[in-house]
This record gives sequence, structure tokens and C-alpha cells, in this order.
Amino acid sequence: NELGKLFVGGLHQNTSTDTLRSYFEKFGEVQDAQVMFDTHTQRSKGFGYVKFGSHDSAVLVVNQKSHHLDGKPIDPKYCNVNEKGKSRKNLKMFVGGVAPDHDEETLRSFFSQFGNITEVRLGRDENGTRHKGYAFITFDNEETVRNIIKEQFFEIHGKKVEVKPMESPAKRASEFDGGNTQGMFGMNRGVGTGMYRNTAYQGFMGQPQPVQQWPQFPNM
Repeated sequence: NELGKLFVGGLHQNTSTDTLRSYFEKFGEVQDAQVMFDTHTQRSKGFGYVKFGSHDSAVLVVNQKSHHLDGKPIDPKYCNVNEKGKSRKNLKMFVGGVAPDHDEETLRSFFSQFGNITEVRLGRDENGTRHKGYAFITFDNEETVRNIIKEQFFEIHGKKVEVKPMESPAKRASEFDGGNTQGMFGMNRGVGTGMYRNTAYQGFMGQPQPVQQWPQFPNM
């Protein structure tokens, strides 16, 4: 654990770094506070971090039953390996079949009914102007992710999406390299994960849109 540092989830879209700092200053000296923003949309990701000068202040915050900021309940927790380290992939899930007219806010609005979302990231083309039909969503609780993955399929505004657990880059690469099993979203060169050579997710059982390369996954 990082002594004195808290992860704060469930932030309102209008919460700024200044209002975040102002709220927590009543518990003790705040050395640093930061609301995290999406680099593409410039919208808040709904979470941030607060660093106190004393760990005792962080304990006071966590021990308080509830917290509200900008009219919304927030969820401060100690920073630990689940937020920052090797277990992070267990907090993240892959979503395929994202409709062309759906964006990060569409996904956040739908999946937030299941738990607190810390990040939504759509796979985008090289220019960053359009998404490739898949996304990565991160929650602050592993059990939330497991429960969603068990359901596997969801309908968002009349469009069905498929949810899968995150896998190691090596395993994904081996699946991409071979196999001719057709998945539910592809029509050629299926590899079982729903993603295919020269095709990308573009809606449930719809016509895949050709692309020139496979989706680029971030390093876990």
C-alpha cells in the first residue's frame, strides 16, 4: 500500500481536481489531488487520486461510512496492487461488437449499473477519429468483472455486445496466429475470440467492416 494515498471512484463528471482537493482537505493536509481525464474526449474518467501528508488522514477518510461530492456518492479506498499492479487485468474486461455510433459515454452509462467504472477505452484507428468496434472497461472490483463476464452477452440500445475476460498478450497472439473456427462476429478467418484477420467488430451479426490490421492491444 502507498501510505496516505487514496483511490477515489464514482466521481461526478463535473468534479474537478480543485473540488476534489477541497473536499478532502477537511480530513488533513492534502499533498496532491488529481482527477483523471480521457485523452481523446477530455471527459472525466470518474475517478482520481488523493495523497495526504499523513496516513492518519487517509484512515479517517476510509473509516467514514459515506462520502458525497457534487451531489454524488464517492468511494475512497487505499491505493494497492489491484489499482496499480499485476492484478489490474482482473479488473478489466474486453467488450466486442460495439456499434459505430456508440462511444465511451454510451458504454460507461450502460455498464455503470453493475459497479464503479474507473476507465473506458475504445480501440481506435491510427488517426483516433473512429473506433474499431471493441473496447476495454475497467472496474474497481474484481467480483464485478467476474459477474459481468458470466453473462457474456448484453444489449445496448438495440445492439448486442459480447464481454470477455482479459488474457495475456502471448495467449491473444497465439489465438490470432491460427485457427479457422468461425466466431459470432466474423465471417472469415475466425479465431474464437470474435476478432478476425481483416475484419473488426462492427455490430452483432452485422457486416464486418474491413480494416487493414488487427486491433492493437495495450500492454497489460
